[in-house]
Amino acid sequence: MSREKELLEQVDQLQAALKSEKEISLELSENCSKLEQANQEIGSLKAALIDELEKTKAELAEALEANKILMKTMEDLSTMPDAAEKPSQPSSTNLAALSFTKDGVKYGFNFGKITHKKMPISAAEVAVDEKLQDELIALKSGMLKVL
Repeated sequence: MSREKELLEQVDQLQAALKSEKEISLELSENCSKLEQANQEIGSLKAALIDELEKTKAELAEALEANKILMKTMEDLSTMPDAAEKPSQPSSTNLAALSFTKDGVKYGFNFGKITHKKMPISAAEVAVDEKLQDELIALKSGMLKVL
């Protein structure tokens, strides 16, 4: 009977191995399903990244074009003559030609340019701008002189 016992043990071992093989097959099938899901998620993420990359490329192209325009503008501005070099602006030698009258008092200029409220202003601007005239007179600006 020992031969029967051996055969029964072998049958038990084979059944255990068969169960183990079925479990492995089931686990493998589940893992394949998970892998397929992961691949789909990766594909979706890849598509989203490609979209984002295309948007970023477009934004970069716009920024580069804006930069090119700004650089050209800066170049153009740097080659323009200064306002002091324009013939319409008075030079320090013709300050005597500029004057204005306010409340019966005639004013001339000591300086061709000053900074007022953090902005450069010229004698020519003051000569035609009553608001600037009032402000500078009220401040007793050294730019002005009574004639």
